[in-house]
Amino acid sequence: MNVLQKCFVGALAITLWLTLTMPASSAEIKGTIANVRAEKNEFVLADNFKNMTFRLAPDGMVLINGQRRTLRDLQPGDEASVLFERQDQQLIATVVQCTRHVPTTAHPMLAR
Repeated sequence: MNVLQKCFVGALAITLWLTLTMPASSAEIKGTIANVRAEKNEFVLADNFKNMTFRLAPDGMVLINGQRRTLRDLQPGDEASVLFERQDQQLIATVVQCTRHVPTTAHPMLAR
């Protein structure tokens, strides 16, 4: 093997090693909660084009209107932003931030 071939094989080995040892890159998507299956630790997020099923990471965090909550507290219709990673063919949510619009009701004395 000549020097050029050895350098190429070495560079290929380093690239492969870096690819396998680097953490998965995370991404963000926004949409609406379509379904929650808390017993499976999953939820479905609908965006403009498709529904995506996520599994909440063991150390994942759910925030609703800025307050820490659980997956069971998510409701269909909540607007959500999800930080996630791909692991094999699964989407693993690390942070779910929801905005729930609280209806404002007028005070009975002001409704007259």
